[in-house]
Amino acid sequence: MWTYFISFLLLRKFGLPRPIRYALVTFMVGLTIIVLIYTANLFLTIEQRTSVPHVHTHSAH
Repeated sequence: MWTYFISFLLLRKFGLPRPIRYALVTFMVGLTIIVLIYTANLFLTIEQRTSVPHVHTHSAH
């Protein structure tokens, strides 16, 4: 089971050449890291995004 899972993650089942497989795996790992950083940033700043700002705007009329 693990052999099949790892071969699927390394894209061996698709018959791609080795450099293309490594490039795609590197791209997917990088994309996963970027998404995790963005998600962590979103959850850490969610309070600031949803709260009312402390600066009161003045009416123009």
